[in-house]
Amino acid sequence: MKKSIFILVFMAALVSCVNEPHGNFDYAVFNRERQLWLGQDIQNYIFYSSEGRGMSGGPLSGHLYVQDGVIAYIQFSRNPPVPAEEVVFPQFFFGNTISDVYAKIETVASDASWCDTVEIRYDSEWHYPKYFRCDWASGGFLFVKIDEFSIGTERP
Repeated sequence: MKKSIFILVFMAALVSCVNEPHGNFDYAVFNRERQLWLGQDIQNYIFYSSEGRGMSGGPLSGHLYVQDGVIAYIQFSRNPPVPAEEVVFPQFFFGNTISDVYAKIETVASDASWCDTVEIRYDSEWHYPKYFRCDWASGGFLFVKIDEFSIGTERP
């Protein structure tokens, strides 16, 4: 009988830990915003992404052109335009589409070894994450900032 009670208490504790928010990351808001983004089914768009990692150099930034839901073209801030099929390095850590960014944020924010604190802001019209930052106790950080979002894929 005591063994059964112990197992029940252990199982209840285990279940309560599943999907427990890490730090200050609000999964309910995150999932709502992601569903609003996906519900729009935007397949052709352009955005400017800037991302960086503390202790590992400066930010990587550029305009990303998404066509039919996949990256078609990247114009890095420091380089001339490069067709996506020719891009070997550098790769954007957070990915090359808004859906990639959502997936990477979820991975990073849900892993206790990554983030001590999380800051995330969303665009109120299009529902993409316009700013995400995670800081850890050692002083390191990771961020992505998305600006200049527009529908369509017209290149300069």
